[in-house]
Amino acid sequence: KPAAVMIAPTDEHALIKPMQNMKAAGIKVIQVDTHVANNSIASASISSNNTKGGADAADELAKLIHDKGSVVVMNEQAGVSTTEARIAGFIKEMKKYKGIKVLPTQYTGDSPAPAAQKINALYSANPDLSGVFATNVLVAEGVDTGLSHTGAAGKVKIVGYDADPEQVADLKKGVV
Repeated sequence: KPAAVMIAPTDEHALIKPMQNMKAAGIKVIQVDTHVANNSIASASISSNNTKGGADAADELAKLIHDKGSVVVMNEQAGVSTTEARIAGFIKEMKKYKGIKVLPTQYTGDSPAPAAQKINALYSANPDLSGVFATNVLVAEGVDTGLSHTGAAGKVKIVGYDADPEQVADLKKGVV
Protein backbone atom coordinates (compact mmCIF):
# COMPACT_ATOMS: atom_id res chain seq x y z
CA LYS A 1 0.00 0.00 0.00
CA PRO A 2 1.85 3.10 -1.17
CA ALA A 3 1.56 6.34 0.75
CA ALA A 4 1.15 8.25 -2.49
CA VAL A 5 0.70 7.75 -6.23
CA MET A 6 1.77 10.19 -8.91
CA ILE A 7 -0.37 9.77 -12.02
CA ALA A 8 -0.69 11.40 -15.42
CA PRO A 9 -4.33 10.63 -16.28
CA THR A 10 -4.77 9.87 -19.98
CA ASP A 11 -8.48 10.61 -19.90
CA GLU A 12 -10.36 13.31 -17.98
CA HIS A 13 -13.16 10.92 -17.03
CA ALA A 14 -12.04 7.28 -17.23
CA LEU A 15 -9.61 7.52 -14.32
CA ILE A 16 -11.88 9.32 -11.86
CA LYS A 17 -13.17 6.12 -10.23
CA PRO A 18 -9.73 4.44 -9.84
CA MET A 19 -8.34 7.66 -8.40
CA GLN A 20 -11.32 7.96 -6.01
CA ASN A 21 -10.66 4.38 -4.90
CA MET A 22 -7.03 5.21 -4.14
CA LYS A 23 -8.06 8.30 -2.19
CA ALA A 24 -10.65 6.28 -0.23
CA ALA A 25 -7.91 3.78 0.65
CA GLY A 26 -5.88 6.61 2.21
CA ILE A 27 -3.43 6.94 -0.67
CA LYS A 28 -2.46 10.50 -1.62
CA VAL A 29 -3.06 11.07 -5.33
CA ILE A 30 -0.89 13.60 -7.13
CA GLN A 31 -1.69 14.48 -10.73
CA VAL A 32 1.27 15.20 -12.99
CA ASP A 33 0.91 17.15 -16.23
CA THR A 34 -2.67 16.03 -16.91
CA HIS A 35 -5.76 15.99 -14.72
CA VAL A 36 -9.22 14.50 -14.37
CA ALA A 37 -12.44 16.49 -14.52
CA ASN A 38 -12.97 16.17 -10.75
CA ASN A 39 -10.10 18.13 -9.21
CA SER A 40 -11.18 17.35 -5.64
CA ILE A 41 -9.64 13.87 -5.84
CA ALA A 42 -6.02 14.92 -6.06
CA SER A 43 -3.98 16.12 -3.10
CA ALA A 44 -1.88 18.15 -5.56
CA SER A 45 -1.40 18.78 -9.26
CA ILE A 46 1.85 19.59 -11.03
CA SER A 47 1.68 20.93 -14.58
CA SER A 48 3.11 23.42 -17.00
CA ASN A 49 0.88 26.11 -18.48
CA ASN A 50 -0.24 24.14 -21.52
CA THR A 51 -2.56 26.86 -22.82
CA LYS A 52 0.33 29.30 -22.92
CA GLY A 53 2.51 26.63 -24.49
CA GLY A 54 -0.02 26.24 -27.30
CA ALA A 55 -0.19 30.02 -27.77
CA ASP A 56 3.61 30.20 -27.88
CA ALA A 57 3.61 27.41 -30.48
CA ALA A 58 1.15 29.43 -32.62
CA ASP A 59 3.32 32.53 -32.46
CA GLU A 60 6.45 30.61 -33.36
CA LEU A 61 4.79 28.75 -36.22
CA ALA A 62 3.28 31.98 -37.61
CA LYS A 63 6.74 33.52 -37.57
CA LEU A 64 8.27 30.51 -39.33
CA ILE A 65 5.68 30.54 -42.13
CA HIS A 66 5.68 34.34 -42.47
CA ASP A 67 2.02 34.65 -41.46
CA LYS A 68 0.60 32.84 -44.52
CA GLY A 69 -0.64 29.43 -45.63
CA SER A 70 -2.47 26.62 -43.89
CA VAL A 71 -1.57 24.96 -40.61
CA VAL A 72 -2.85 21.92 -38.81
CA VAL A 73 -2.78 20.64 -35.26
CA MET A 74 -1.83 16.98 -35.01
CA ASN A 75 -2.95 15.51 -31.69
CA GLU A 76 -2.90 12.12 -29.99
CA GLN A 77 -6.52 11.68 -28.86
CA ALA A 78 -9.38 13.82 -27.66
CA GLY A 79 -9.94 14.14 -23.94
CA VAL A 80 -6.36 14.47 -22.67
CA SER A 81 -6.33 17.66 -20.62
CA THR A 82 -2.78 18.74 -21.49
CA THR A 83 -3.12 18.45 -25.24
CA GLU A 84 -6.64 19.90 -25.21
CA ALA A 85 -5.25 22.97 -23.42
CA ARG A 86 -2.37 23.18 -25.92
CA ILE A 87 -4.84 23.07 -28.81
CA ALA A 88 -7.09 25.72 -27.23
CA GLY A 89 -4.13 28.05 -26.69
CA PHE A 90 -2.87 27.45 -30.22
CA ILE A 91 -6.21 28.03 -31.95
CA LYS A 92 -7.05 31.12 -29.91
CA GLU A 93 -3.65 32.68 -30.59
CA MET A 94 -3.68 31.73 -34.28
CA LYS A 95 -6.86 33.81 -34.80
CA LYS A 96 -4.75 36.96 -34.75
CA TYR A 97 -2.91 35.84 -37.90
CA LYS A 98 -5.37 36.66 -40.67
CA GLY A 99 -3.24 35.16 -43.45
CA ILE A 100 -3.21 31.71 -41.86
CA LYS A 101 -5.94 29.13 -42.26
CA VAL A 102 -6.21 26.55 -39.45
CA LEU A 103 -7.32 23.17 -40.78
CA PRO A 104 -9.36 20.80 -38.59
CA THR A 105 -7.36 19.09 -35.84
CA GLN A 106 -6.22 15.60 -36.73
CA TYR A 107 -6.23 12.80 -34.14
CA THR A 108 -3.64 10.08 -34.60
CA GLY A 109 -3.58 8.03 -31.42
CA ASP A 110 -0.47 8.20 -29.34
CA SER A 111 1.70 6.55 -31.97
CA PRO A 112 4.10 7.86 -34.62
CA ALA A 113 2.97 5.56 -37.48
CA PRO A 114 -0.63 6.86 -37.76
CA ALA A 115 0.67 10.43 -37.40
CA ALA A 116 3.03 9.85 -40.35
CA GLN A 117 0.19 8.43 -42.44
CA LYS A 118 -2.22 11.25 -41.60
CA ILE A 119 0.28 14.02 -42.32
CA ASN A 120 1.13 12.42 -45.67
CA ALA A 121 -2.55 12.32 -46.66
CA LEU A 122 -3.14 15.83 -45.37
CA TYR A 123 -0.15 17.20 -47.26
CA SER A 124 -1.34 15.57 -50.49
CA ALA A 125 -4.82 17.07 -50.04
CA ASN A 126 -3.54 20.51 -48.99
CA PRO A 127 -0.59 21.63 -51.11
CA ASP A 128 -0.57 24.99 -49.32
CA LEU A 129 0.14 23.30 -45.98
CA SER A 130 2.81 25.47 -44.43
CA GLY A 131 2.96 24.36 -40.82
CA VAL A 132 2.14 21.73 -38.24
CA PHE A 133 1.73 21.96 -34.49
CA ALA A 134 2.35 18.51 -32.99
CA THR A 135 0.93 18.41 -29.47
CA ASN A 136 3.20 15.73 -28.03
CA VAL A 137 6.44 13.95 -28.70
CA LEU A 138 5.09 10.78 -30.33
CA VAL A 139 2.84 12.72 -32.68
CA ALA A 140 5.74 15.04 -33.53
CA GLU A 141 7.94 12.03 -34.27
CA GLY A 142 5.35 10.71 -36.72
CA VAL A 143 4.91 14.11 -38.37
CA ASP A 144 8.69 14.43 -38.76
CA THR A 145 8.87 10.98 -40.37
CA GLY A 146 5.86 11.53 -42.61
CA LEU A 147 7.04 14.87 -43.94
CA SER A 148 10.53 13.47 -44.49
CA HIS A 149 9.06 10.64 -46.60
CA THR A 150 7.04 13.07 -48.72
CA GLY A 151 10.05 15.30 -49.31
CA ALA A 152 8.32 18.15 -47.48
CA ALA A 153 10.68 18.21 -44.48
CA GLY A 154 11.89 21.77 -44.10
CA LYS A 155 9.24 23.10 -46.50
CA VAL A 156 6.42 22.45 -44.03
CA LYS A 157 7.48 23.91 -40.70
CA ILE A 158 6.90 21.87 -37.55
CA VAL A 159 6.53 23.10 -34.01
CA GLY A 160 6.30 20.30 -31.49
CA TYR A 161 5.58 20.07 -27.80
CA ASP A 162 7.82 17.92 -25.58
CA ALA A 163 11.14 16.47 -26.65
CA ASP A 164 12.93 13.17 -26.70
CA PRO A 165 16.33 12.32 -28.20
CA GLU A 166 14.85 11.78 -31.68
CA GLN A 167 13.09 15.16 -31.57
CA VAL A 168 16.27 16.86 -30.46
CA ALA A 169 18.16 15.18 -33.33
CA ASP A 170 15.45 16.32 -35.80
CA LEU A 171 15.71 19.82 -34.37
CA LYS A 172 19.46 19.86 -34.95
CA LYS A 173 18.93 18.56 -38.53
CA GLY A 174 16.42 21.34 -39.22
CA VAL A 175 13.44 18.99 -39.63
CA VAL A 176 11.70 20.56 -36.62
